[in-house]
Amino acid sequence: IMDLLWFNFLPLVVSIIGFIVILWFFAPIIGIAILISTVLYTPVAVVLNLRQMPLNRKFDRQDTRTSASLVDTLSGNPTVKSFGAEVREDARHGNVLLEWERRMWRMWRYGTAIGWVQSMMMMAIELVLLLLAVYLWYRGDFTAGSFIVVTFYVGRLWGFLRDIGRQVREYLQSLAHAEEMVGLYLMPFE
Repeated sequence: IMDLLWFNFLPLVVSIIGFIVILWFFAPIIGIAILISTVLYTPVAVVLNLRQMPLNRKFDRQDTRTSASLVDTLSGNPTVKSFGAEVREDARHGNVLLEWERRMWRMWRYGTAIGWVQSMMMMAIELVLLLLAVYLWYRGDFTAGSFIVVTFYVGRLWGFLRDIGRQVREYLQSLAHAEEMVGLYLMPFE
């Protein structure tokens, strides 16, 4: 969690703010458009990823059950064989694996949908910014070099916005993993 905050998320936020400031001085209207785009995009990315958090928690719990079932199956193999309970043990472990697979696919589908929504938003933002740059070039406020600079910065911004969504998702997954680990730590010994 700390690695994500200090080495990924913080530099990302500083880079985005730097891009906004540079473009604000270079082309104020594009700086304002990028600021507005970032302010609109970021909460959507955060909310969508927050909605995936319960799925992450459920998957982590099932992942722990699956690991425990696998350990039980392997370590208890001699006992299972001595009682002739291989079929029952296979069915039990198979059910645990099926539930793991179901939760994994559900989490994957939702994550894919989030990625699609974020990509569509970023493409719309990029289109608006590039059309704004073309308009400024058409009006004579931009040179060809200015247009290239703005195009470069908009392309970089697209990557940074994509990283915001990814970093939020990874942070929330790390929180779910941490909650699972704390829960295991707090379990009483029997």
